[in-house]
Amino acid sequence: MLPIRKIGSPNSDFWAGLIDGVYAIAMTLVALELPGLIGKLIEEFYKHSNDLLFISILIGFEIFTYALIFLVLYEIWSFHKASLVTSGMKIKGQNLINSLILVISCVIPGQIIFNLDQKTDLVINKLGENISNNKPIIQILIDSPSGEIAFFTLCSLSFLLIYLYNKSVFSINHDKNVGYLLKSSLRRSVIFICFIVFSLVLGRFIPAILITSLYVGYVFYERN
Repeated sequence: MLPIRKIGSPNSDFWAGLIDGVYAIAMTLVALELPGLIGKLIEEFYKHSNDLLFISILIGFEIFTYALIFLVLYEIWSFHKASLVTSGMKIKGQNLINSLILVISCVIPGQIIFNLDQKTDLVINKLGENISNNKPIIQILIDSPSGEIAFFTLCSLSFLLIYLYNKSVFSINHDKNVGYLLKSSLRRSVIFICFIVFSLVLGRFIPAILITSLYVGYVFYERN
């Protein structure tokens, strides 16, 4: 890497393309894995043709999960990009915060893929044991809630870092746009912390996909 004295201090233009590229790749990675996971379930259907409804619901679950993850990642990207454009790169330490947000954004797809793959394998094993007929589908969907807790934790950390990114600038210029990003990012971080607590307490009874749906609904309501 060239020393700073040769290329100048990093600014928002240096980061803009990188941020767009990282989030685009993160969203694409999950999309690339989804057909393989659905293919596993379809293959199992041919072995257990009497479980059509059961497998169809699980395929719908995986597609809906991807849609929700896409929207959550988009929300993180929009806040990250807006913070970069609005707050700029004027404060020492913003480079580090930007890097940490991108690191988390790269981890989220891997965690989601692992979690979906784990659920798919769990379903395949249960189909092989003919458990689908006597075990509620809802129970299979909410098995191993630790993956969902990890997802909520990563999202909360992302918004918390965005909050810290804007806080350093708002303390200087008190710009109303920065103030909005500051409050909104902190609110979202707290929401995901509440989701973590909710999953720890009721994760065995309510699927995380329902909780995430509530968040996406809240985001659309707030923007309208």
